[in-house]
Parts: sequence; structure tokens; C-alpha cells
Amino acid sequence: MAKPKMNFQWYFLLIYFLFVSMMGITLVFLWQKDDFLYLLIPPIYYAALTYPRRVYVASLAICVLVCIYVAYHVAGNFPSTLKTIGFLSLLIFLTSEMSRAAIQARKQMEDKLRESETRYRELYEGSLDGLVIMNPEGRILKYNSSFQNMLGYSDEELTGTSFQNLTPQKWHAFESRLVDEQVLKSGHSDLYEKEFLHKNGSLIPVETRLSLLKNELRESVGMWAVVRNIIKRRQTEEALRNAKAFYHSLVENLPQCIFRKDTDGRFTFANQRFCEELNASFHEIIGKTDADFFPPELAEKYGKDDRYILETGNIFETVEEHQPPGSEKMYVQVVKTPVYDEIGAIIGVQGIFWDITARRKTEEALVCATEQWKRTFDTVPDLISIITKDFKMLQMNKALADRLGIPPDKANGFTCHEYIHGLSSPPPYCPHARSLVDDREHTEEFHEDRLGGDFLVTTSPMHDADGHFIGSVHVARDITERKKAEKELQESHALVEKAQKVAHIGFWNADLINNTLTWSDEIYKIFGIDPSAFDKKRETFYLYVHPDDRVLVRNSLDKAIRNHEPYSVEHRILQPDQQVRWINEHAEIVRDENDDPIQLVGMVQDITERKLLEEQLRQSQKMEAIGQLAGGIAHDFNNLLLTIIGYCDLIEKRLEQGNPILNYVQEINKASERAASLTSQLLAFSRKQVLQPVVLNLNTLILEMDKLVRRLIGETIELVTIPDPTLAQIKADPGQIEQVILNLVINSRDAMPDGGKLTIETSNVVLDSVYAKTHAGVKPGPYVCLAISDSGCGMNKETRNRIFEPFFTTKKKGKGTGLGLSIVYGIVKQSGGNIYVYSEIGKGSTFKIYLPRIEESVVTVPEIPEPTHTRQVTETILLVEDDDGVRTMVSQTLREYEYTVIEAGSGNAALQICKDYEGDIHLLLTDVVMPEMSGRELSKHLTSLFPHMKTIYMSGYTDNAIVHHGVLDPGLSFLQKPFTPKMLLQKIRQVLEFSNGASL
Repeated sequence: MAKPKMNFQWYFLLIYFLFVSMMGITLVFLWQKDDFLYLLIPPIYYAALTYPRRVYVASLAICVLVCIYVAYHVAGNFPSTLKTIGFLSLLIFLTSEMSRAAIQARKQMEDKLRESETRYRELYEGSLDGLVIMNPEGRILKYNSSFQNMLGYSDEELTGTSFQNLTPQKWHAFESRLVDEQVLKSGHSDLYEKEFLHKNGSLIPVETRLSLLKNELRESVGMWAVVRNIIKRRQTEEALRNAKAFYHSLVENLPQCIFRKDTDGRFTFANQRFCEELNASFHEIIGKTDADFFPPELAEKYGKDDRYILETGNIFETVEEHQPPGSEKMYVQVVKTPVYDEIGAIIGVQGIFWDITARRKTEEALVCATEQWKRTFDTVPDLISIITKDFKMLQMNKALADRLGIPPDKANGFTCHEYIHGLSSPPPYCPHARSLVDDREHTEEFHEDRLGGDFLVTTSPMHDADGHFIGSVHVARDITERKKAEKELQESHALVEKAQKVAHIGFWNADLINNTLTWSDEIYKIFGIDPSAFDKKRETFYLYVHPDDRVLVRNSLDKAIRNHEPYSVEHRILQPDQQVRWINEHAEIVRDENDDPIQLVGMVQDITERKLLEEQLRQSQKMEAIGQLAGGIAHDFNNLLLTIIGYCDLIEKRLEQGNPILNYVQEINKASERAASLTSQLLAFSRKQVLQPVVLNLNTLILEMDKLVRRLIGETIELVTIPDPTLAQIKADPGQIEQVILNLVINSRDAMPDGGKLTIETSNVVLDSVYAKTHAGVKPGPYVCLAISDSGCGMNKETRNRIFEPFFTTKKKGKGTGLGLSIVYGIVKQSGGNIYVYSEIGKGSTFKIYLPRIEESVVTVPEIPEPTHTRQVTETILLVEDDDGVRTMVSQTLREYEYTVIEAGSGNAALQICKDYEGDIHLLLTDVVMPEMSGRELSKHLTSLFPHMKTIYMSGYTDNAIVHHGVLDPGLSFLQKPFTPKMLLQKIRQVLEFSNGASL
């Protein structure tokens, strides 16, 4: 079968496509070796798209010519070939152009897509927020570096892990509900806060939003999340909250009052202190104005100040008066400032103020003190000047100016050596020059003709706030007369030496450096020793001191040297024949330029005879004390008798003769008078002295009570006394202290029914602040301690806690009242002391009493005289008593004894009566405590009207107007309520007769 002849067109097409394909492949390999995807499309189209148009046209022309040549030779039909070629060429060209346009458009889209992907990747990786892409199951597919850095995980740990694995368990349910209710329905969630788990286990607070991830078909293919780390924002918010809380706490707890007002003057804020100041709550203040809380004049002033601030915008600061509701006026420091809104407009006033009343008073007191200092500076008789460090006079007082004959300020700026001494440089003895060198106080004596005499000059350095020397204060005392006296003293020294022998006084000198003594001849005579037998050593001297007094002498001497004070002591000595004598030693310490003691210069006086007389005097005083005790008892008993006699007198005055009752009254009166006569002997013996607190030494008191104590305790109890030889003095009522000692001794005796040991000890103690903190009522300071100990049965804790309670006793019924130790406690407390008990069962008890130590000298209590005779009554008495019943009874009693009585119910009424009264008032009989005016004040007012008027104060208790701490003020007459008519009349006669100069 013959092979059919192929048509030219088919040959051409076949050759064309084969050749074009070969050319396309060649171009691909030559021009675009890395893009083989275009081999899938006709290469010529690729060439049309990829290369410039001239290359494409040239390649197309070559292809056409080659195909024509081949097709013609194969088909042998040229015309048909040309038509076919023309048609195909046109078709190829059009197709190529269309393909070229489509490919170019697609290429442009791909370029834009690549550009967009590049921008997206830059944004994705450069975002500060974390970006996460997840599949529909919530597993992480992709994330940026911010998310990875935020949580600290590696790529292997993050990729593929579940979003929930990075979230704490408490957020799982919330996020699942958020995905279901928001993300799946609306395509995204609201912005919400949660926490992620960092790789190190810490929690990272974040703010995030979830969104659906969709493909080009709008189908959900996963989710993506934007995650923002808000830990810094949280810290900032926390800091802001803390700052607001701190500000609020600061404002609320400041001791100053802080407020804020709007432009209408209404309060918009008030801190706690301001609320307390106004005594109102915060809600009661807000919306109110100053007029609602302050007096009108202050409210108007506050409003004026506020308007000034609102109008000017200035800060307002002042000191002004302030008066909170229900309080006194005070001074306050005020600072007010305007309040601005966000655009700078003034919307109100805020202020702060605080109480400066105390500071204001202090400033006023400082001004007053400065004026007083200036007055003192100018009134001191010593010559005082203030000198700068360059010797210039800064100030001088009036005394120095008068001595120089110039005004006080004329010498200012001149040097002291030029103006006072007339020298061009300081004199060699200038103490100011020495102070410049060592910054210490110096004293010098010198004679100055310009000042007219001898002077003792002391310079005291002055310093600035940094402690630098800036000058000194010179005090020059005129010692001209003293120098003259010293000269006269030297002249009389010889006479004194002669007098030593007469007065049995010897002088001695102790060298503290070499430990040697030098005695005068009289001292050897007093000690009864041969001068050749004394080695002049201080330790040898102590051998002649009585053994019981050696500690006292050593301590007194050491104390004098240590405290820079004179040495003075009285003690006993033992002469070689063992005779005891008393001596009084007194010495002054001599110091070197370094203020170190180097010498003692003293005297010794034989006071044996004086001591014997003092012993006799003590015995006499002891008897007098016993008499006073007896007199006190008699006086109390006599008060009862006087009441009976007084009322008998009043009844007798009201009964007629022949009345049978009168005989009974007279018999009662006679019996009372007989009883009174018995007690009058005791009253005469005691001289009715009033006991008052005096300076005393417990050692002396205990020694005087020794025999009485021994009789009280009996022979089965051993008494041991341990007095401190250096015991200081106290101030107390001797009778009260004796009562204390006796009560404690009796208590100890009863605790030792089978005998034992009783110890009475005294000592000087200092109670410090540590002791005071653990013992209520104790004030730190020096005390005298009295300790009374026994070896009795002791007490348990319960008994110790109740030992001072009134009527508490451990004794059998009828053996004690239970008041003994209560009295002790009251006396000690009234004397300003404290008492403590230390005891254990079977180990005895110790009572320690601490009484304040004093440095006063013993004073003698003056006697209170009584009237020695009576006379006819002629005096006028002003009776002032606010109690009507008392005033009526006293007035009736006085009138029955023919006194002229003027009555008044108050102090003001008495003053009004006295202003209109033309006669004399001899006596004011007044109650102490009355309304409107006290009796003491009334007496002061009336004294100006009646200078010779006397006053008797009546009271039912010891009011501080005339009695302080149980001691009547000196010079006052006092009548204790209740009293009898006779007591009243006796007191009146006593006061009136004393005022008339009668012997009392």
C-alpha cells in the first residue's frame, strides 16, 4: 500500500514546531538556565515574554525562513507554502502577543506578590508584638522572634506545640469559651489579658487578640494571634497605684490640715486631720464653705485670701488666727496655692496649715528672754565685754562703759588692749590671748589704773555653729576690796596662830604627791602623841582614827579630792592611852595648773566638849519628842473634851436656874473639866508644837530609837544595826518615820515568835532608769535606803501582793488590826518615797524604803505660841462661808461670845460689803474653797482695804490654796473642819492676841 503524500502545510507545521521548540530550548539554556518551568509552554511564547521584542521578531523570522525552506523542498509547492506560512505566521504572532500580554500581567502580579511578601515578612519579623500562626487544632505553625524572645523557648520547643501548653491551666476554660463565642462567630476576639508560661516558670502578663486565618476561598484554615507583653505596663500601673496610695496615705496621715476648695469656696477635699480639726466627717465637710464652720470674721478673711489666689494665681503664705468649732483661738501657719485643670485654668484653691501656737509663744518668750538678757547684761555690776578673735571689742555692758566714762557702743571696733590698757599689743597676762591658743577658759588677776583698781578677769571662749573659736566673753570683777582684805588677813595671820592654842585648833598640810603630812604643834597635843614618834605618813594618821570611823574619814577625803569640793568631817580619834576624843577636820584642796590635786591645807579642832554638850542636847530633844508624842495624844483627847465642854456651855446659856437638867449638864461639865485638867499637864509639857517635815539623818533617828526597839522585840531576838557612815540626809516628819520603823519592827517581831535576828540597815543608793522602769512610781535619782530584815517565817507571793492593803492581816483574830503596814505605806508615799518587800517562805522578809536624798542643812521648827490671858471681846469678824448651815452656826456662836459679825455668802459679796463698810474689820474668818473666788484670793483683796486685818482659813481638807503636800504655808492660820465652838474661839483669840503683840 502506497504511502500517502504529506501536505505541505503539515510539513511546515511539523517542521515549524520542531524548530521553534529547538530554538526555545536553546534560548532557555542560553538566557534563562534557572527557570525550567517555562519549558511547559511554547518556547517562542516564552521568548516573546522574556526577551526584548527585537530578539523575539528575529527568532520568529529565522524560524519562518527555515520552515519555508524545509517545507518547500519537502512539499515542492511554494505558493501553497507561502499562504500557509502567512496564515500561520499571523496566527502565531497574534497568539504570541496575547500570551505575551497575559504572561507579562502574571509576572507583574508575581512581582507585586513577592514584594508584598517581603514587606509582610519584614513587618512580621520586625514587630515588637508577638505574632503566632496556628492550625485549626491550636498547634503553632509559625511565630516571629518577638514571641519567641517573650517566652524564651527554642524553635524545637515552640513549633508544633499547643497554644494551651504555653498557657496556665486557669486560662484554658476562658480561652476555649472565647474561641467559641467570639473567634468562630465573628472572626476575631476582643482584646483581652492573660498570662503565658515562660520557660523559666515565671508568668508573663500579656494582652492578645485571636483571629481566624482563611484561604482564598474564605475557608478557615487556622488562627493567628497578636500577643503584646504588658509586664512593664503592669509595673507602671502598680507603681501608679502605689504612688496614689502613698500620696493618699501621706495626705491622710500628715499632722497638718489639708483641704481643697472650688472657685465658689466650697470644700472638695479634706484630709483626716482637717476633719478632726472641724470635728466633722468628710461627707459633712464636702460642699460646705468656711462660713459653715468658722466665725464670720474669720470666714470672711479666708474668703478674701482665696479670691486673691484665684485672681492672681500667686502662692499665698501667712501666719494667721484660726478658731476651730468649739475650740480656743490659735495661731496657724498657712500655705495656699491655686489648683489648675488640664488646660491651665484655675479651678480652685488648695491649702495646708498647722498649729504654731506653741512656736509663737516660744518666739515671744525668746524675745522676752533676749530683752531680759540685755537688761541683765547691763545691770550686772561686773565689767563685761565681748571680744572677737582679733582682739576687737564687739560689745560692753553699762558697768564697763561707766567705768571708762564712754557710751557702750563707742569702743566698738577698737582693740581691747588699745582702749582699756592703752597698749599697742596685748599685755603678757592677757587671758584672751591664752584662750586663742588652747580654746579654754582662763582667769587672771591684774591692776589697771584706767579702771581704777585690781580685777579678777575670766575669759570664756565663744564658738560658732561649727565649733570654731570666734571670740570670748570677758568678765572682770573688781577685787580691790578683796586684795585689801587679803593684806589685812596676812597681817592678822600672826594673831591667828596665837589664837590656835587658845581655841585648840591646829593646822596641817598634806602633800598628795609624796604622801606626807605636816602638823602644827597644837595637832600633836590634840592627838596626844610625841612629834618624834610620828612618821608623817597618811597611813600612820589613819591608825589614830577610831576604827569605827576610818571608813568614813577615807571616803570623805577621797570624795573631796574626786569631786573638787572641800574636805570636812567630824570623827573620833584614839590617843595612845586609848582615850577617845572628837575632832572636826576641814581642808581645802590645792591644784596645779593642770587642775590635778597636789596638796591639802586644813585645820583640826578638838570638839570633844561640844560633842558632850550635843549628846546632852540630844537626850533633851529625845525627852522633848516624847513629850510631843504625849502632848499630841493629849491634844487629840482634849479636842473631844472641848466638844463636850463647848456644847455644855451652849446648853447652860439656854437653861434657866432651877431647871433639873441644868444639874446634869453641870456635872458633865465638871467631869469634863477634871479630865481636861489631867491632860493639861501633858499639853504644858509638849508646848503644843506643830510637827513639820524637817531635814534629818536616819542613822541618828535609828540610834535614838535603839532602846525602845530592844524593849519591843524582847531578849529572844538579836538586833543588828548597820548604818552607812556616809549616809545622806532626808526631809520627813520624824514622828512619821519613827512610826514607820516601829510598825516594821513589830511586824518582824511577830514573824519570829521563837526568836531570831532583826537587822536594820541604812545606805545611800542611786536608782537608775532601768530600776525605775521595773518599779512603778520610782523616779530615777539619789535616795537613802532603810532596810529592815528578819529571819522569820517569810511570806508567799499572794501575801506579798496584799501586804499593804488596809485591814489585811495574817494574824489571828484579835492579834492585829491590819493597818500597821498600810500606815507605813501611806507615810512613805506621803514623804515622797517608795517601799518594797522581798520575802520567801522560811527565809524571812526584808522591807526596803527609799526616801529622796537632799543636800539641805538641818533647820529648827519654830514653836507656835498660845494666848496667855483673855480679855473682853471688842473685835469685828467678817465671816465668809458659802454653806448656809455652817455660816449660821458659826455666826451664832461668835455672837453669843459678843463678837461683832458681818456675814457674806461668797467672796464677791464680801468685797461689796467691805467697800461700803466704814468701820474696822479685825479678823477674816473664811472658807478656803468657794465659787467665784477662793478664800486666799479674798484675803489678798481685803488686805489693801484693812492692812491690819488677820485671817483664819477654814476647810474640810488640805486644799492647795494654803496647804501644799500636807504642809501649811508659812505664816497662815488654819482651822480644820469640823471644829467645836471652843476650838473656834481659842483659834480666834490666839490669832487676835498675837496680832496685838501679846505674849504667845
